[in-house]
Amino acid sequence: MSSAVHATVGFSTGNVIGNTREDLVIGSPHREAFGRQSAGVVFLAPGGETGIDTASANRFTAQVADDAAAQADFGWSLATLDVGTFDRVVVGEPRWTIGSQSRTGRVVVVNTNADGAIYGNAIVLTQGMFGVTNEAQSRFGNAVATRVRKS
Repeated sequence: MSSAVHATVGFSTGNVIGNTREDLVIGSPHREAFGRQSAGVVFLAPGGETGIDTASANRFTAQVADDAAAQADFGWSLATLDVGTFDRVVVGEPRWTIGSQSRTGRVVVVNTNADGAIYGNAIVLTQGMFGVTNEAQSRFGNAVATRVRKS
């Protein structure tokens, strides 16, 4: 069965590439990546003068955090985080497994540059970083959100 058949899609917008225009970030968590079923892929389509610039679109996977796992659903939830010139892409991966604890989940914060390319190290967050146990089946990262920007 094709990985695209069951591709669930979520999206977010933000000034990810720093050109003062809103960029579109689209998650496809059930998409195959590196031969791993439902590892997930996130697509970035920069905003241009007349709308979305599909010719400059880019994509990334959990490889930004040095690994991609089958059934992890990278891109299940998305948000953008306003931290200056470039927004960061916040990606939920709720079925990520930590050790023997299946589907504990994680959140990956991705840095991009003006070309929409990934740069630097991604920041990986797990529930264990917040003083609680990484609990199986808890699906940390099932939902992510940031505050709405005021113009």
